[in-house]
Amino acid sequence: MLNLTNAQASAFNSPIISRLFQDTSRQFPIEDVFLLSAAVQEIQGKLSTYQKAAKDILDKYEGAISPEGMAVYPDQEKTVSANAEFERLNKVEMEYAINPIAVKPGWPNLTLAEATILQPILKVSHGEEKKEE
Repeated sequence: MLNLTNAQASAFNSPIISRLFQDTSRQFPIEDVFLLSAAVQEIQGKLSTYQKAAKDILDKYEGAISPEGMAVYPDQEKTVSANAEFERLNKVEMEYAINPIAVKPGWPNLTLAEATILQPILKVSHGEEKKEE
């Protein structure tokens, strides 16, 4: 079981992750494909409440999404209020039925953005552990 904030979970809906998983030149080992797929499905399956709350905040403050994908509001006061609500919403943590996935040899090189999104579900070793004699 892992806890992720809404901000971390919602990143799994990003085009960055979609492109990574669809890139045939950057394949994951087959066993990890299944683990990653199950993790992403678990996360995306719980995002509908977050997405509705985000839409409600956008509507409440008369916001719109710019062509660049940014929320814009009619004035500074509404921008500040909406951003404060989004900050609270994004900090909420939920528990997901996911076991951390170990990064193993054979993984494709990840961009910083890809690694940042995947990091909350990964078990990464930082070099070899010292053996006690």
